[in-house]
Amino acid sequence: MSNETFLIPIRQNNDLSDVALNELRMDLDEHPLNQRKYTELAYLPGNSRKYSLNSVKTIESPLRHKKILFLGSSVTFGFGA
Repeated sequence: MSNETFLIPIRQNNDLSDVALNELRMDLDEHPLNQRKYTELAYLPGNSRKYSLNSVKTIESPLRHKKILFLGSSVTFGFGA
């Protein structure tokens, strides 16, 4: 399966950011056999579509309009739940 064909359902089901999708694309260009690993991770229960950003209601936060520093995380990077 081509990398682009492989990435379409992963992005649709897991609400990946553009940055995360590009990272996956670059990794798959170098390591095409990682498709299997990414498929297994994408369909773990914690990465279900019901937890995607497009499915969760947002609420007003007291942190709104504050400056926040993130020290890295797959979620911060946009890799789903």
